[in-house]
Amino acid sequence: MQVTQELDKYQIRELLSKGWLTHDAMWFYTVSNELGMEKTNQFNLAAIESMAAIEIKRYLKALGYPKDKVFTAFKDFTQFFNDAFSILKADFMDFDYAFPEHNILSWKWNSCFAYSGISMLGTIDHYQCGVIHRMVSWFNTLGLSYTIEPEIRGCLMHSTGSCEGVFRFGFEK
Repeated sequence: MQVTQELDKYQIRELLSKGWLTHDAMWFYTVSNELGMEKTNQFNLAAIESMAAIEIKRYLKALGYPKDKVFTAFKDFTQFFNDAFSILKADFMDFDYAFPEHNILSWKWNSCFAYSGISMLGTIDHYQCGVIHRMVSWFNTLGLSYTIEPEIRGCLMHSTGSCEGVFRFGFEK
């Protein structure tokens, strides 16, 4: 079989990202139908923590860092974060993030694929956000000191109409 069109790395990333997220959505749908939302959320968040710990180490390695890298400077962390997101963020992921000042990472989802998908399932009232939990799990794996505002309970997009907030890190100046 011959491929008539060669895919570039961005098209490949989009295809693989959509495939992974489709699997994630179908897993969530199947488990929630079988076990209910409480167990599904519990399993989903635990799986995200396990996956994110492996994932962030893969990004460290791919970007030339030691797998046990300890970030001691905010500037070094932001460089790594930007480089990792240049690989990770697919075009359909409609969010923005910025480092508006020292030790601050702000995020804003303009539209969220998880919110859309879980809303279509009709279970958004009971959904525990896995998207921000993934970032929290990366930061925990990296051993970073941080706080998050607002505290994530459920789905911010659903409860407030907007998904935005900040991580405040504990790097020294």
